[in-house]
Amino acid sequence: MPYEEKRFTQYFMPYQEVGVVKNASKDLVFNIDKSEDGTVWFKLFATSKQHVHVVLKNDNGTVYYDKEVDLDPSHLLFEERVDVEGARLNELTFNAESTPTPSESTPIS
Repeated sequence: MPYEEKRFTQYFMPYQEVGVVKNASKDLVFNIDKSEDGTVWFKLFATSKQHVHVVLKNDNGTVYYDKEVDLDPSHLLFEERVDVEGARLNELTFNAESTPTPSESTPIS
């Protein structure tokens, strides 16, 4: 349409270490895949300093992974082997709740 204006926001993130992204928000980028031995591995990347509560469970509520971690763009969370007791990827739910970590800079007085 003539004179129509559209606005949007794009986020560019250096998440090459994560590999193929399965889910993302402006704060976190996530990848998960199954290993040949039946375990799963996942990678979680944060775009800023974040305190993250990570939970991996299946549809019936069995929790396979539950941990709180501090992440920042230079420290990727990489879990190589999580035993999911034969559950398929489409039966798993991954939840990562993040809270921004306060800046460690000293205020100017």
